[in-house]
Amino acid sequence: MLGHKVRNISLSCNRSMESLALSNLSNLEAWFCVGQGLEPGQRKKNWAALLIMLIVVITITGNILVIMAVTMERKLQNATNYFLMSLAVADMLLGFLVMPISMVTILYGYSWPLPAILCPLWIYLDVLLSTASIMHLCAISVDRYIAIRNPIAHSRAKSAWRARAKITAVWTISASISMPIPVLGLHDHTKVFKEESCFLTDSSFVLIGSFMAFFMPLTIMVESNGKEKSLQAIKGPTEAAV
Repeated sequence: MLGHKVRNISLSCNRSMESLALSNLSNLEAWFCVGQGLEPGQRKKNWAALLIMLIVVITITGNILVIMAVTMERKLQNATNYFLMSLAVADMLLGFLVMPISMVTILYGYSWPLPAILCPLWIYLDVLLSTASIMHLCAISVDRYIAIRNPIAHSRAKSAWRARAKITAVWTISASISMPIPVLGLHDHTKVFKEESCFLTDSSFVLIGSFMAFFMPLTIMVESNGKEKSLQAIKGPTEAAV
């Protein structure tokens, strides 16, 4: 009887796979199907969540080590490393506040499981911290180019308060780019919700924001790195060292 029951449940699982309607089975049948890994898309979702969890751990741990190194070692406390520490703070916060919620949404089939008011705030933090990371890399690239082009003036202007002013400017620009998200999202949930999923639905804002937060800094970085290599080729590796 038990073998006959198990065989019937297996046939029921196969039928549910064909119709993608596992919820129509009894509790015993659903448990049996899930236990055998037959639920549609279940394995893929679990692997994606596991991958994000590993990335979260690596991101948080690595950036905490960078922050501790710059904070505790006096020899590393200079203008360039202040930029790196601020970049590490942005990436660490991304790992703490944004990526775990991404893992949760994957486990829930990409539907938003949290209160609706948190959706625009989560997108805001995602855009803010991602933009801050890109802007830090852009500022570091421009700073390296200026250091190679005019090393004497750069060394004179290389102070802690100037580095803090530049870091403040980077965070201010990032906040300005991402600030419309909570304003629009809290006022109109259709701007951040579509079919129970939490993401930006305003195509015009996505286009403008992508240009300002990604393509423009990327262009500046590519241009700065290209000019930096040209100056190094002209001056030679010894003179170009900073």
